[in-house]
Amino acid sequence: MHDHKKLSSREKDILAFICNGYTNTDISRILKLSINTVKAHTQHIYQKLDVSNRTEAAIWWQNAALAEISFAYPDLILDDSFEQLIQDSQDPSTKDFLIQLQSKIADMLSAKELFTIRATAEPDMEGYFIRWHITNEINTFAISVSLETYPQKQYIWKGHFSAKKKIKAVQLLASQIVSSLTYQLIEREIHNVVMTPADKTLYQKLILSFHLLNQSTPESIQLAKTTLDELLRISPNCIVALYNRCIASYLSIITNNSQNPADDLATIAMYCKKSTQLCRNHARSYYIRGLYLLLQKKVPEGIHMFEKSLTIDDSFQGSHLILAQLYTLLQKIPEAEKKLAYTLSLCPDYKYKGNNLFSIGMIFFLLKKYEKATRFLEENFCISENHPLELLLYTCALHQSGNVSKANEVAKQVLLTEEYLQTLLQFFDKKSAISIRSIIEQSGIEIRT
Repeated sequence: MHDHKKLSSREKDILAFICNGYTNTDISRILKLSINTVKAHTQHIYQKLDVSNRTEAAIWWQNAALAEISFAYPDLILDDSFEQLIQDSQDPSTKDFLIQLQSKIADMLSAKELFTIRATAEPDMEGYFIRWHITNEINTFAISVSLETYPQKQYIWKGHFSAKKKIKAVQLLASQIVSSLTYQLIEREIHNVVMTPADKTLYQKLILSFHLLNQSTPESIQLAKTTLDELLRISPNCIVALYNRCIASYLSIITNNSQNPADDLATIAMYCKKSTQLCRNHARSYYIRGLYLLLQKKVPEGIHMFEKSLTIDDSFQGSHLILAQLYTLLQKIPEAEKKLAYTLSLCPDYKYKGNNLFSIGMIFFLLKKYEKATRFLEENFCISENHPLELLLYTCALHQSGNVSKANEVAKQVLLTEEYLQTLLQFFDKKSAISIRSIIEQSGIEIRT
C-alpha cells in the first residue's frame, strides 16, 4: 500500500472530503478552489495511492485506518540527546531516571494529539525540531530545551529546567517540560493560522478553534462551534475537535450566551459518549466528562473525572486548574493552594490564556485573598472582554479589599438577571454567595427579572 505521507496537505484535505461523499463541486465551494484545481488534485491523489476512482480511494482510506490524515499534523522531531546520554551513563540510577523521563515526555506529547512525534528527521518532514542539552551534575540534572522550525531551523523558544536525581522528581520535570513545549507549539501554530489567508487547511481550522475559544466572546465561541462542526462532519473521530466542541458548548452555558442551553448540554453529552467510545482512557475525554458532570451539579463525580485525566497526562493544566477551583469551593483549602501552585509551576505563561486569569482570580477570591484576586482580574480585563461574571467578581473583590468607591463604579457595568445570578452562585460556597448578594445590594446592581 502506498504511503499517505506522500500526499500534500491540500491533497489530504481533498481526500477526506472525497471519502466522506463530497462531490468535486462541493469541495470546490468549501475550499474556495476552482473545479479544475480540485480535479487536478484528485488525479494526483489517485496516482499517488495507485487507485483509479473515488470508491477505491475510500476503500484505501478505510483499510489504512487513516481517518485523521486530513489534518496533516506537523511533525515534532526529538533529537537523540537522551539516547546518547543513556548509553553513556555508567550509573544505574541515573540511567533509570533518564529512561523514565524520556518515556514520560514522549507519552505526554503523544497524548496531546496535535503533532506527529518522530524519533528521527527525514527530508520530507515539516514541522518542529526539539533539541535537548542535558547537563549531568552531582545531584541534579539541568536540561535546556530548544524549539525550532524544521527544516528551516528558525529559533522559536528555549526553556531551562532542573530536577534532583530522584525518581519521584521525574513526573514533575516531565510535566513542566511538556506543558511549556505544548504552550509554545500551540502559540506558534495559532500565530501561523492568524497570518494565513482565508483558505486554511483542516488542521489550521482545528488550531483556529483554540484561538477562538481563548477569546471567549459570544461571537468567537459561536464561530468556534461552526468551525468544529465542519471538522467533525469530515473527521468525526478527532478527539481534539470533540474536546474543543464540548468546551465551546460549556463556555456558552456558563457565560449565559447559549442560544439553547439544552441543545448545548445535549451536544456535550453526545460528544462525551463519542470520545469514550473512541478512547476511554484519554485525558481530554475524562476532562469533558468532568465538565458535563459539573453542569449536572455532580461535583464529586466531576472531580473524579478531572483527577483521572491527570493520571494519564499530568501536564494537562486545565484539569489542575479546575481542581484547584473545586477544592476551594469545597473548603479544602490546603489542597486548593497546593494544586494552584502546582498548576502555575508547570508553565507560568499558561495563566494568560483564555479564562485562566479569571479562574485564578476566582480561586483567590474564594480563599479570601482579595487583593490578589483583584490583581488577576485586572490583568484579565486587559486581554479579554468583560463578561457579567467577571465584572461581578471584580466588583466584589474591590469591595472586600476596601476599595468601595471603585467597586461602585465597576458595578454600573454589571448586567444580571436573577436566573443567571442563581446559576453563577452555584459555583460559590454558601458564605461567599451570601456575601456576593450583600455586595450586589450595597453597590446598587440592578437584578432584572
